[in-house]
Amino acid sequence: MPQFTWPDIEKSRAEARRLLKEAGAEGLSFELLSRNVDQPFKYVATWLINEWSKIWLHVTRCFIKHRVI
Repeated sequence: MPQFTWPDIEKSRAEARRLLKEAGAEGLSFELLSRNVDQPFKYVATWLINEWSKIWLHVTRCFIKHRVI
């Protein structure tokens, strides 16, 4: 959405925090389910959790076991 993509990332994060607070979801916690495979799942999950923490979301990662067929 163009109205939320400012060149200043800190301004974007501040707006995201404001919107979460307005929605009553400030400090939201949830689990991210991810496969326990390095490429790309572990790395993308780690990056997402790091980025979400910057807008004060509390995320824990849970690995899904997978089978090789």
